[in-house]
Amino acid sequence: MQLTHWKLDVDADNLAWLWFDRAGSDTNTFSTEALQELRKVCEHLRSMAPKGLAIHGDTLWATDITVLRGFDRHSGAPLATIDFAPLGAVQLNDIAVAPDGTLHVTDTGIIMSPKGVIHTGPDRIFVVGPNAQISVAAEGFQLRRPNGIAWDPVGRRWIVLSFDQFAGQIMANPQGRASPQLIRTRSGGGQLDGVEVLRDGAILFTSWADSSIHLLANGRDKPIIREVAVPADIGVDTKRNYVLIPLSMLGHVQLWSLDGVVRPKKP
Repeated sequence: MQLTHWKLDVDADNLAWLWFDRAGSDTNTFSTEALQELRKVCEHLRSMAPKGLAIHGDTLWATDITVLRGFDRHSGAPLATIDFAPLGAVQLNDIAVAPDGTLHVTDTGIIMSPKGVIHTGPDRIFVVGPNAQISVAAEGFQLRRPNGIAWDPVGRRWIVLSFDQFAGQIMANPQGRASPQLIRTRSGGGQLDGVEVLRDGAILFTSWADSSIHLLANGRDKPIIREVAVPADIGVDTKRNYVLIPLSMLGHVQLWSLDGVVRPKKP
């Protein structure tokens, strides 16, 4: 990003260093313009935070814009870095582990800039196989900014959400450039983010558009948790039956019990 009063560097340990040098002045005093620029830098750095998480064995995998990072789930020690930049990755978002151990990663194709969210594409779903070999499972506008991804063990299929702000899609098994199988399209209520599939095949997903957590079952969906601002990638504690909801703009996580949640009836 272009800066006038600040210099931003990221070192080899992925730590950001910000240097202040007010342009056109012999003294480093804060001006309104310098403070406004500092705010833009902070928003930019916040947007670059890691997005999706998945655990495979003793490795915690995290998507980090254009790289996938692996850490020891117990000690936090770095184990691996897989670079997607040579493939033109824009914003790696969510990640899920397949039954065969491969990693499936969405690239939403958007840039979080000081001017807002800019969609550049391409929209893609990557697969990381043995020896960290990366391939493309699906690509194209038909994915509509793919975001959350989860394996459905009941239907034995991939569930992928789109972050399109106008028509959020819930897709099954998107492949290549073909039109995906649509489970549901939420016209006028998009920006779908996190997704988890429950043991009975019901699908939990988040929507920025209505600040809610939805449950999709029997061909119908209903909001089960409301007024959660900008709900991001969710997780489910299967032992305690909780859903964990990161509120990305507020910087904290809410825990909600799923006990007593009733599935929608068939239409």
